Amino acid sequence: MKKSCPNIGGKEVSIRRYLSYISLMAAFIGYVYIFQFQPNELRFLIFIPFIGFAIPYLEAKDKTCIVLATGGYKNMGHKYEKEKNIQNLKNQRKKSFSLILKSSLFSIMLTFISYLL
Repeated sequence: MKKSCPNIGGKEVSIRRYLSYISLMAAFIGYVYIFQFQPNELRFLIFIPFIGFAIPYLEAKDKTCIVLATGGYKNMGHKYEKEKNIQNLKNQRKKSFSLILKSSLFSIMLTFISYLL
C-alpha cells in the first residue's frame, strides 16, 4: 500500500468539497436542460459539469491538489509552502495523474449512463 502524501488540508479540503457539490448541482440542472430542450447531438456537453464535479471531489477525498502537486507546492491550511521532500513530491504527482485519469473515466461513465437514460 502506498504511503499517503497529502498536499492540502483543512480549509482547502472544505473548499474542494463545496465546489464539487456546486458542480454536481450544475450537472443535474444541465442534464435536465440538455435532455429536455436540446437535440441529441449536444448531449455530450454534460461531460463538462461531470468532470467539474469529479476533479474537486477526488482531490478532497485524496487530499491532493493536482495544480499544487504539479508546481511542487502544498497548502496544509495555513499558507503555501514549497514541498521539500522529493519522494513526497513524486508520490503527489503520481497521485495527481491518477486523479486526472479517474476523473476522466468517471465523467465519461456518467455521460454514457446519461445517454442511456
